[in-house]
Amino acid sequence: MNSQSLNTITHTYPLKTRTQFLTHLLAKESIQAISLYLLVSLATVYRWWNGFKQQGNDGLIPKKTGRPQGSGRKLSPEQEAVIIDILIKQVPTDIGLNYSTWQRKGISELIKKKFDIDIAVTTVGKYLKLWNFSKQKPLKKSHEQDPDKVAQWLEDFREIHKRALEEKADIYFADETGVKSENPSPHSYAPKGNTPTIMVTGKRLALNIISAVSAVGKMFYSTSLESIKIDKFIGFMGNLSPDHQGKFFLQSITLRPIILQRLLHG
Repeated sequence: MNSQSLNTITHTYPLKTRTQFLTHLLAKESIQAISLYLLVSLATVYRWWNGFKQQGNDGLIPKKTGRPQGSGRKLSPEQEAVIIDILIKQVPTDIGLNYSTWQRKGISELIKKKFDIDIAVTTVGKYLKLWNFSKQKPLKKSHEQDPDKVAQWLEDFREIHKRALEEKADIYFADETGVKSENPSPHSYAPKGNTPTIMVTGKRLALNIISAVSAVGKMFYSTSLESIKIDKFIGFMGNLSPDHQGKFFLQSITLRPIILQRLLHG
């Protein structure tokens, strides 16, 4: 292949080829010889040479070509901001869409509903990428959670923790729960690092479980097909005591009032 035919070649060359050009150039080889050796057109080699003279090594870095990322969008920046705000602060059912989490199809319907703009599901995926959203598994938050009671428990626990340190005791957290058959929560799109939350019921049915877990990962548990009542809870505590070496505190914020009353007054 001669230099004349090389002049007709157009190609985006990788940085490795451009680095080889620099190596030959520093070895004081001619532009024509470098062109033949690398199978690169004279015009391209001269362009690299000019870029190197003007910018040094930065002049050899390949430049991005094609349409800039994000160009040709159907939504205006203001419309995008509205959609992003909804995706972060609301769930589909809040605005009348029949989805539990934000999926691409649901987001497409949201855009249609808000702005009467049709956007394909695949295009919605591109928007999500531009918005720095990722597909995540939502956290579950109980409808029954009372923020005021949670704050009070945290305040009380500070005193419990202080006493446990003084008495060199471990702290176990006891809870009663259940295992049941239910549909797993689908994934939902949300900003990266901002896991979405969906509201679910905190009530459980079927197989009941009572467990106690310490801050260092020690765990004891017991299962029952029946509801956890006072006798089963006392039996669980009785089994826990000989298995644990030393003093411990058992904390539970879900203990039923009738069980607590029996424990306190016998």
